[in-house]
Amino acid sequence: VLHESMEQEFTNTKALDNDGILKILDRGVVRGSPFLVFENFEGETLATVVTKYGALRAYDALLIAARICRTLMY
Repeated sequence: VLHESMEQEFTNTKALDNDGILKILDRGVVRGSPFLVFENFEGETLATVVTKYGALRAYDALLIAARICRTLMY
């Protein structure tokens, strides 16, 4: 069932083309465990940015939230 689920995930997301969604490049199974290979993403996590620089300004937080919303609407 897990293999079928991973294959379905690969098929469903392979065609997505949006800057907010990492592309899935490949998939496979190693010793019975399925895996997906995603494109590399450069950058820091939001948690890292907040730890380094403190709380975001409201404007910056709204920009991030708007981008997340656009991606979810895709």
